[in-house]
Amino acid sequence: MEIFKLDHEFEFSSKEEYIELRKNASDFLRNATSEAKVDKCYNCKAPNPQLCNSHYVPAFVLRNLEEKGKIFNNKKIMANNLGDEDSGIANSGTFRIICRGCDSTIFSAYENPDNYKGKITQEMMAQIAMKCNLKHIYKKYNETSIYRNMRALVGQMPFVPINIDETNKLDLRENERDFKFAKKVSLKSFGNEYYEIIRIQLPYEVLFAAQDSIALTVDFDDRFINDIHNMDPKYKIRKLYLIVFPINGKTEISMFIESKDSSRYRNFYKHFRTISTENQLIAINYILLMCSEEIFFSKRMPEEILNNPNVRNAARTTSTAVVSEAGQDTRDLLVETFSFSRMNELPNMFVIKDEEKAS
Repeated sequence: MEIFKLDHEFEFSSKEEYIELRKNASDFLRNATSEAKVDKCYNCKAPNPQLCNSHYVPAFVLRNLEEKGKIFNNKKIMANNLGDEDSGIANSGTFRIICRGCDSTIFSAYENPDNYKGKITQEMMAQIAMKCNLKHIYKKYNETSIYRNMRALVGQMPFVPINIDETNKLDLRENERDFKFAKKVSLKSFGNEYYEIIRIQLPYEVLFAAQDSIALTVDFDDRFINDIHNMDPKYKIRKLYLIVFPINGKTEISMFIESKDSSRYRNFYKHFRTISTENQLIAINYILLMCSEEIFFSKRMPEEILNNPNVRNAARTTSTAVVSEAGQDTRDLLVETFSFSRMNELPNMFVIKDEEKAS
C-alpha cells in the first residue's frame, strides 16, 4: 500500500519520441474530456449553453502574477514534462460547466477586489465555496471519462486504485451537496452559515495565488478530521475552504468551514489560533503544497522554491492510496503522509515578497 503520486518525470530516447508522446497524451485527454462535456449549464440548467471558460482563481488575482503574459501552474513544481507548465491568463485554471451569464453574476461579490477592503461576508464565502465545488464537479466528470477510456485501451491499470470509480461517485455527491448549500447561502444568508477560522492580511503581495476546498485529513495532534478513504455513503467529508489572493498591494488569506462542521474541525482551529502568525502561515503553506493542485505562481518566484525537491514531492502527493484490496485500512498511512509535524520541511512561500510591486 502506498500514496499515489500524481506525476513523475519521464525519460525519452529522443526529441521525436518526446514530441510524439506529448501529442498522443494531449489527443487522448482532449477526446476523453470532450465526452464529459455537459449539455446544460450546471447552475441555471439552460440547455445547450455557451459554456464559459471560468477561472478557478479569479482572473483579477492572476493578473497580479503575470510576467510577459504568462504564469506558472502546478505542473511547474511537479516537474511534469508531459504538460505545459505555464500559460496565459485566459487559459490558466479554467473549467467549463456554467454559461457566460452565470459566470458573470453568481461570483460578483467575491470577485470584486474592492470588497476585500471590508470584512469577508457570508455571501463572499458562499461564492468562494460555489466556485470550489463547481471546479471539483467538473474535475470528477473529466476523471470518470478519462479512467473509462484508459480501461478501454489497456484494461485495469495497476497504478490506479481499484475503487476509483466508487470514490469518484462519492466525491461527486459531496461536491454537489456542498454546491447546493453554498448557492442557497449566496442567495439568502442568515449570517452564520460559514465560520471563518482565520483571516490574515499581509502588507505585501506574495508571488503565488490559490483557492481550493480541502478535506483536511488530520489536525496538529495527528487526530483524524476526515477519514477520506471511508467508503460508507453515510460518512460525510467536511471541507476546509482556503484562499490566498495577492491584491491591492496586500495578500488576502482566508480559511473557513461550514458552521455545522465546527465539531469536526474544532481541535484543529483551536490549536491553529494558539500559534504565531509565522507558524500559521507555515501551516497554510503546508496545506496548499500537500493538498491543492490549484496553485499559480509568478515567474518571479525564485527557482530555489520552484525546483525545491521537498516542494516537488509535496506537490506530487495525493490522498489517493494504492491498495491491494478494497476496504484496506489506510489511516496510519494517511497520518504518516499528512502529519503537520512535517510542515517545517517545506520552504515558506509567504516570506517571498513581490519586490517588483514593493519598489
